[in-house]
Amino acid sequence: MADGNFVRFFVMMNEVQQGYGVKSAPSGYCKVESVGGKAVFTVSIRSIKDGEYNVWGVAGNNAFEMGCVKPMADGNVYVELGTASDNVFDSGTAVADLCGVYVLDGDRTVVCGYVNKNSSTQKREEWDECVNNATKTATAEPDTASEPMEIMTMNDEESDDLPQDDDEDGPSTEQ
Repeated sequence: MADGNFVRFFVMMNEVQQGYGVKSAPSGYCKVESVGGKAVFTVSIRSIKDGEYNVWGVAGNNAFEMGCVKPMADGNVYVELGTASDNVFDSGTAVADLCGVYVLDGDRTVVCGYVNKNSSTQKREEWDECVNNATKTATAEPDTASEPMEIMTMNDEESDDLPQDDDEDGPSTEQ
């Protein structure tokens, strides 16, 4: 994907594990967009109980964690996760190789979906098993590097205090 081609596709996710719905069975989608070497995964889930859920992706026999999501008070999730197109979430996988997206509570799959809705049952079972094995390994050996990062924002007044550089050649070295 480093060639700058634009890619967009949706993965529709449906309930796998019952008992996580607020008013109805949880469902949603993961929109994948990639351009210029950068990718954004937009995860949207509706009607999911309060809690913290891990989002996983799978490509072939490679499962990788994409991030964590937490529903708002109304039971809906909407979050954008950014990464490189040719090394999605440091997995060694390109966006074009993605096969499925899973949302898990611990090692229990709550909702999931597949890029190709016509994938064979055998392939789906292989991907499911790959994610199950990866999550068991991840929960057995917690990785402190994957803890959520604090997102810092600044207001307009704070941004006015930053040095401004109008030179197109980069920052000035004059003092």
